[in-house]
Amino acid sequence: DVDCYEEIIDYEEKKNLQFDYIFLASGTGGTQAGLVCGKLLHHGKQNIIGISIARRNPRGRNIVIDAVKSFLHNETEKSKESPYNYSYFVLNDLRENLYKRIDLRIDKMIEDGLIDEVQLLKDKGCTKEMVSMKGLGYKEILDYLDQNCTLDEAIYVLKRDTRHFAKRQLTWFKRENDVIWVNKNEFKYDENSILEYIINILRERGIYNGH
Repeated sequence: DVDCYEEIIDYEEKKNLQFDYIFLASGTGGTQAGLVCGKLLHHGKQNIIGISIARRNPRGRNIVIDAVKSFLHNETEKSKESPYNYSYFVLNDLRENLYKRIDLRIDKMIEDGLIDEVQLLKDKGCTKEMVSMKGLGYKEILDYLDQNCTLDEAIYVLKRDTRHFAKRQLTWFKRENDVIWVNKNEFKYDENSILEYIINILRERGIYNGH
């Protein structure tokens, strides 16, 4: 999927590399389609080459093409002009700060009684097969309570999956039309400066006339 491509470009940035080719074993074609869509989204230059391992699925090529066409169609729909006068702000932070806050938040959840909460739900008959128990935090702690892993392993998976979820959220915002990114570090984390910046843009666009 698109997340896979973003993990690759993250790796390139960390290692100061630039891949010319991305090779992958392509089964159903879903991962290859996601890589191609990610490349289009981020204006990448890598050549993506899928080596088919799905001898029983000769439609792999068509699946990739159909998925990319669907992605391009959705992007075209998003680019259509809205009848509303609005501004779309996304507060953003450095990746390492975001991940640190996620880790601290999960530590606080554990400290505040997440394990006891999940144990209570388990005692009332809730299982990991239920949709309500598939949310982040519940399914990982259930694995621990079911003795499928240690508590440290459960917390590790919860932090890892929450970071992945945060990355998917950022990817979703990047696909939105007319997003104004507000990088908090560029304002030295001064909330008043951030608010003033946002209000000035709203004034310029005739959305806000207050003082």
